[in-house]
Amino acid sequence: MSQLTNIKTSVQQVAEAIAIALEIEVEIVDEELTIIGGTGAYADRLGYKEERGDLDGNYLYARVLRTGLTQYVPDAFADEDYDEVGVGGTVFGERAEICTPIICKGKAIGIIGLVAFTEDQMQILADAKRNIIDFVENYTHRFADNVYLREKVDGVWKEITQQQTREEAYRIGAGLMALGLRKGEKIALLSESRAMWILAELGAMYAGATDVPLSVNLGAEADLVFRINHSESKWILVSCNHLQKIRNILPQCPQVNKVIVFDDTAFTAGELQEGEMRISEVIAAGEAFLARDRAAFEARFRSVGPDDYANISYTSGTTADPKGILLTHRNYTANVEQGNSVISVGENSVMLIILPLDHCFAHVAGMYTMMIYGGSIAFVPIGKNAMATLKNIPSAIRETRPHVMLSVPALARNFKKNIEAGIKAKGPAAQKLFDFAVRNAIAYNKEYYNRG
Repeated sequence: MSQLTNIKTSVQQVAEAIAIALEIEVEIVDEELTIIGGTGAYADRLGYKEERGDLDGNYLYARVLRTGLTQYVPDAFADEDYDEVGVGGTVFGERAEICTPIICKGKAIGIIGLVAFTEDQMQILADAKRNIIDFVENYTHRFADNVYLREKVDGVWKEITQQQTREEAYRIGAGLMALGLRKGEKIALLSESRAMWILAELGAMYAGATDVPLSVNLGAEADLVFRINHSESKWILVSCNHLQKIRNILPQCPQVNKVIVFDDTAFTAGELQEGEMRISEVIAAGEAFLARDRAAFEARFRSVGPDDYANISYTSGTTADPKGILLTHRNYTANVEQGNSVISVGENSVMLIILPLDHCFAHVAGMYTMMIYGGSIAFVPIGKNAMATLKNIPSAIRETRPHVMLSVPALARNFKKNIEAGIKAKGPAAQKLFDFAVRNAIAYNKEYYNRG
């Protein structure tokens, strides 16, 4: 380790970086902040150059560590060299190779940790500062030919690539614009988990709308009416299984302009009523809109910012009226960044989603995680009711052979119960071997990201 030296830099530059990194206001109380750093041995070891270019697939990346929390630090510290002066935190499951304090008036106000990241990891961090549209654009181009959505249609598993996902979202978004949807308008979505759920939500976001996902488990009409009216939703996307619910309450939702019905994978909706149209009609309108005014569509989705609302997620309302939680694009991309510090999924891995897609967890750990890793999402085939769909879970597991499943706790407990009953039936020897294997698996895997 080289001898430490005091390196001084612009107080304004450092203060702004700390303010962004720690998401706090920084008052300049001295002419300079002093950064205790090294003489450049670390930079020399990496072959780091002033232009901060590609270092054989690695980048030098600065982070501020505070009480275990890691946050992004922009290039304000790029001009300084640091040496190893302590133990860093963990980022993407890897320990920071350097940890040096930021000193202001003799007190440590933060710590800079420097880590060599791969290009893919760097891209995840960069995307976290953007919106969902930028995020989708990046990864659906990077993994254009990778299968992203898997859905069983007429007894055959249909595959949709990332490129096809983006293009369909374009058509849906442009179609909504053609129908008159304005940026910032709310669009409610009521459907089982399926490919069109994701395609429609992405399409709505491309059109600049705010999605209002509704749980299919809402039984009382009053629950739907409250959420649709409270959110001021002017549009409704709905699957055929739940179309009658919407028809029943529509007279109580006078602000709704249009009801768009999914072309259901299980059965057709029959004759539509006034004010209703199929998603296929929206897609056709979108194709025509893109052909005549693609620039307007691109201008719309490029106008979406990280602080614009992505969706409104409602609480259950068990103790009072449901609360609408406003979630921005940045909320989601930040969660993806944080989640992927502990989640690792291989390219082309398959995830079976049993959770309802209105869950935020299904968005972050499911939709967006699989997109950034080039993996795919499979859905349980839709039945004519909830029980019929549940009965399709075992066959979906056998046929998709998922690497990961997203499920509700009750279903996981049921899996565990059935497995344990099967082991117990095999006798004491099998039970002891099973218990031994489980204990060792738990001890080894820990919280997964720190396994070993």
